[in-house]
Amino acid sequence: EVRALCHHIATEPGQLSFNKGDILRVLKKADPDWLLCSLGSTQGLVPIIYVTLNSMEDSHRETGLKQL
Repeated sequence: EVRALCHHIATEPGQLSFNKGDILRVLKKADPDWLLCSLGSTQGLVPIIYVTLNSMEDSHRETGLKQL
């Protein structure tokens, strides 16, 4: 999984639109600059520079902060 760092509106067929903070499921790496991801039932290409790894540590840290 990766987390979107910013909003992205698809400009070409086959690209995926998403909002900042969305969690995208990585299906495969299409090439060095693009990932094939899914968001719900929709899938498409995502610029790799627009996302960051969604590690378990980050999820736990955020959950802990929300509980404070």
